[in-house]
Amino acid sequence: MKILITGGTGVIGVALTSALAKDANNEIFVSSRKKRTSSFENVAYLQGNAHDTAFLNSLDHDYDAVVDLMNYTEAEAKTCIDILTKKTKKYYFISSCRVFGDSQTITEDSPMLLDVTEDEAYRNTNDYALAKAREERWLKQIPNVTILRPYITYGPERLQLSIYEKELWLWRAMKGHTTVMTGEMLNATTTITYSIDVAEAITKLVMHGTDEAAVNLTTAESIKWKDVYHIYRDFLSAKHIDFKLKRIDSDLLIQKAFRSNKWQLLYDRKYDRVFDNSLLLRETGMKDDAFTKAEDGLKKSLDSLIGDIKFKKINPITNGYMDRITREKGLSRYFSGVSKLKYVLVRYCPLPLSFVLSLIQRGS
Repeated sequence: MKILITGGTGVIGVALTSALAKDANNEIFVSSRKKRTSSFENVAYLQGNAHDTAFLNSLDHDYDAVVDLMNYTEAEAKTCIDILTKKTKKYYFISSCRVFGDSQTITEDSPMLLDVTEDEAYRNTNDYALAKAREERWLKQIPNVTILRPYITYGPERLQLSIYEKELWLWRAMKGHTTVMTGEMLNATTTITYSIDVAEAITKLVMHGTDEAAVNLTTAESIKWKDVYHIYRDFLSAKHIDFKLKRIDSDLLIQKAFRSNKWQLLYDRKYDRVFDNSLLLRETGMKDDAFTKAEDGLKKSLDSLIGDIKFKKINPITNGYMDRITREKGLSRYFSGVSKLKYVLVRYCPLPLSFVLSLIQRGS
């Protein structure tokens, strides 16, 4: 098969490329903004920006499948997707199970958050969950499209704890500092799926085909965030890293400090997320025991990460906020310039935290 993967350099895309490359008969092309070389003979990287219509128009017109992992803006989505759907026999759009509202057990037919939320302020945003839901609405009218919805996908590149990425909780643990969470965040039930398992599921769907309009890509196993924390803590303890946690009562200041994650916290991570993945099992032929247990997968990911940790950008505001709550000191030396000023203001300014945050955010 001739397969194009757009946006294929993230946690799912890297695993998917490796899975598809196992079949020597596949010819795989992956878009990338940076120049890359592949260790697989049947994988080629196409340097270019998949948000750019000129780049998309320059691509071949005879793909057997396109797997689109891009996160488009509302303005560019229809144009870019229209180009790609005309270049392939089958187009797989990667959405997200965050599109769903609060349901006891989620299936492909569960109510969409966009349809059930009564929060007008939220409805008027282009939050990731709502943007994906809006894209899904018009994609369902195109005949050669299947929507694939992963949920929280983890691997060495990305390890989450509720709304926190490893660039916060793991970085702080390695610096000897405490992470702040509410009991409500910790007690929420979630579903996390190993990136290799998600890639295997997508590979089977692409290789064998599916006529389904949408398929959720999750394990059936659920786990509480506090148990995820315990797995992280115990693993790190064996490496002589003390992962400390402080519980607070309210998440109002968390919402302010984590401004970009506010809606994710309110309309996803606070919900209990449990999935019925029977459609995925039927369409792929996979069995439930083919999915890696959360404890095993998290330990594998940490084990492969811990010797060579690469952190992305470290946020001075969220670290300043947590140190203000825990009264810990010493992180200012890891920041410079404006970032250092933001950290110091949030950590040490005697004015109310909400006021300090509003000043910084107005000046950003």
